[in-house]
Amino acid sequence: MNETLVDVARRLVQRAFVADFRRVQADERERQELSAAQVAAPRAQDYAAWRRAVAWVAAVLLALGTLLAIVDHEPAARTLARAMAGAQQPGVALADQELAAMQEQVETMIGRGNLEVIDDLTLFQMTVKIAVVVLLVLAARGYARVRRSQWATRIAFVVALGLPLLASVVPWTGSMDFTALERQGGNGQALKTMFGNMLGVSILLTLGPKLLSLLPGVMRSSLTMKTLLPEASAPGWLTVVFAPLYAGFLALTVCVLSQIGGDFWLLGGFAALVAAPCVYLRHARNLVRPHTVDELATVVHDIRRTALLWNGLGLALLVVFVVRFDQMPLLTASHLLLEALGNVLLTMVVFSDVILPLLKIDHEQTKAFQASALREVYEARLAELGAAGLLDAGQAFALKAPAAPPGPPPPV
Repeated sequence: MNETLVDVARRLVQRAFVADFRRVQADERERQELSAAQVAAPRAQDYAAWRRAVAWVAAVLLALGTLLAIVDHEPAARTLARAMAGAQQPGVALADQELAAMQEQVETMIGRGNLEVIDDLTLFQMTVKIAVVVLLVLAARGYARVRRSQWATRIAFVVALGLPLLASVVPWTGSMDFTALERQGGNGQALKTMFGNMLGVSILLTLGPKLLSLLPGVMRSSLTMKTLLPEASAPGWLTVVFAPLYAGFLALTVCVLSQIGGDFWLLGGFAALVAAPCVYLRHARNLVRPHTVDELATVVHDIRRTALLWNGLGLALLVVFVVRFDQMPLLTASHLLLEALGNVLLTMVVFSDVILPLLKIDHEQTKAFQASALREVYEARLAELGAAGLLDAGQAFALKAPAAPPGPPPPV
């Protein structure tokens, strides 16, 4: 029975967002294609099919985000003209002819060359987004050639994050010339500062979704690898290590927003997002140990579901904030959200490809260590630290109060 496009899309979305290898399995067509490409093991086929789904969904999300960003974009001169019109006549919408006339005034006053610096940087950012989408499509279409698909996703990750970072280091305002404005009595330094602020906001909107997606992408990748190899403890450790970093980053954001003047919806949304990684910390003792396949449903799945509920609540509160208080155009908020989700999935698949060989290296080194003379030295060092109460895992992960030391015996 032939599947419709809707059926295929539903299956790919489910694979990408569920990311649980108890439920992710390659279909017959994929197994045939993978077998023809010398990928014969069923578990390896399931992993390749999951990579295909993540790459496709990430490509679609990033493509939609890029399309909305293109629609939302307007030249720098027009943006400044709107800002000037809003300052002169607050709440009054200018006609197209009036806005065009004011745009010409802005170009004459500031200089077209200076405005082109901002427009060219925006064009570069759009080109990077399109390139990432193309690379992800190539990775998804060529999923059966796993090595090539891995290279495509890695290049996409480097392009998505590395090129905008390199571009943001360049002091673009240094190439702007305001001497003509200063000869007319204008304040060129003030305009240079204003353009620097504009470029800073533009870079923040470009890099923000990518940087914000790194930590949740790594954590989600680690938990996904835990469902693929439940006997391994390293994926659980990665989740526990990155969870406080992510929670701290979000908590810092809450502190900054509260000082700027955030309200309940905004602060509540970020507080709920902070609670999600704290769920992993609360259950750290369960995550960092090896599991059987049966334990995945009762341990890992329940922990992920609780964290997902907190994330969903946080996103819902943030959406209410954007819609209710009109702090950001809905179009802008939409493409930023799509880009953030797409970059989370891109980070997931790239770090999963990295974690797998690291797990093999860790396993081989552990076996070699157990048979070496270093084991006795290491155990002796642990015994010294343990005698001082420094190795109490229950206290470290469950935040239990230390037991009181035994007092002297009562007098007879």
